[in-house]
Amino acid sequence: MLKCVLALICCCPWLLVNANELTIIGSIHSSSKNYNSSDLSEYISRLDPDFILTEGDPSMFNSEGNISSETSGLEIEAYRQIQRHHEIPIVNVSMEHRNQAMKKIAYNQTLGEVFQVVQGKYKSDDLINAPLFERILGTFSERSHCMQNATFEELQSATCVNAFQNNSDAIFNDMLTLLENNPNLSDQLERWKPLVAFHNRRHQAMAENIAKHLCEGSDKKYLFVVGVMHFNEVKQILNTNDCNFKLHTFSGE
Repeated sequence: MLKCVLALICCCPWLLVNANELTIIGSIHSSSKNYNSSDLSEYISRLDPDFILTEGDPSMFNSEGNISSETSGLEIEAYRQIQRHHEIPIVNVSMEHRNQAMKKIAYNQTLGEVFQVVQGKYKSDDLINAPLFERILGTFSERSHCMQNATFEELQSATCVNAFQNNSDAIFNDMLTLLENNPNLSDQLERWKPLVAFHNRRHQAMAENIAKHLCEGSDKKYLFVVGVMHFNEVKQILNTNDCNFKLHTFSGE
């Protein structure tokens, strides 16, 4: 009988260890008419996690580990509100040197300038596969609607999560295809490739950094706050992790 019990314990690690839990929620970085920092901080207070994992830069923290007074943004203000009333550690799980990497490839500038060049070709009827570019542009309106009008709860819904995912796919997959199919835009293609590579590295690094926490210890509750555009991709990578933890979303999916 004792041998049977020992065999059951060895074969069923969950009898020895209570798995850590991770809840992922999506956010936007600036307040809108229906969503602000108080909505996020109230949700965090209700969930009462043991740790908050966040995507950011080390500059968002001061030497004492609290949110720096030099940083701003919706999530930053929510964390300030939390730290006034709770002792919940806030941990940065962003890729190392994220801001420096974005600066090196002139991330935002390149996004805007390449789109302007492609749009110019589109307007002059000099763009191969113009319908694809029209579909790419269409994903921005769905994303904008969620950014401008959604409540915190609506941001977590399939409607908004999919709108951001569709926009991400359009920017980093469809736009790449469009540029590859237009030989007269080869110079813009070379500018675009580093953005795609950074986008993919960013998600992989976040997932790996999150897993380092989830795969250690047991019976802890983690909350990961991430921009909605990155929600699905990080979640998908985490779903492939082979360590023992429970993954939740706001909607319970």
